[in-house]
Amino acid sequence: RFSCQLLETKPAITKDWKDNNDSAVQHPLIRKLSQMDAPLVQAQWNHQTSSSSNNHSKPLEEVNRLIQNSKICFGSFVVDNRDEGRNNDYFILCGFILQYDNGVIGMLHVEPEYRRRGHATALLEKSTHALFQERERATTQNNACSGVAYIMDGNDASEAVFSKQGWVKEDPTIRKKTGNRRAKRKWILLNQDTVTAS
Repeated sequence: RFSCQLLETKPAITKDWKDNNDSAVQHPLIRKLSQMDAPLVQAQWNHQTSSSSNNHSKPLEEVNRLIQNSKICFGSFVVDNRDEGRNNDYFILCGFILQYDNGVIGMLHVEPEYRRRGHATALLEKSTHALFQERERATTQNNACSGVAYIMDGNDASEAVFSKQGWVKEDPTIRKKTGNRRAKRKWILLNQDTVTAS
């Protein structure tokens, strides 16, 4: 588990939040990541990839840069209630999502013990909403802004989360070249009016 103290963006802890604080499942708190979160993001990302034969670890400088430059960089947190003597100023980073320099949404990760609790859905929902806002701004400024993500074949959990938020496979028959690894499929975000109509 990775724990941190949120100094800049401490949320108000509501009665509902405190009631949920005693249960096994807490509602995730989603907020924009800051430079202060970069070491936690890097540690979780590197821990996840350390067992892989293809090491995709991220240097701290790269994580810092992505957080600083990306408009889509959110973390999912819950109150750290492991120490009953501690007040509610400490939170656990359960997962995160970042946008790469080329605009692709990636690094969607949730720690294993917090999976199937709504963290990935909440992170992607926040990111999708931010992308729609960027599209509106881009339209008024005559710039292009689109949502693109790549999902590894066989990752049914990610596909379900993305589908729920209005993302679709661009072409199910086309695969991105990925060497010996399983193929990645390109997913795109539909227009907001298409999503709300469905």
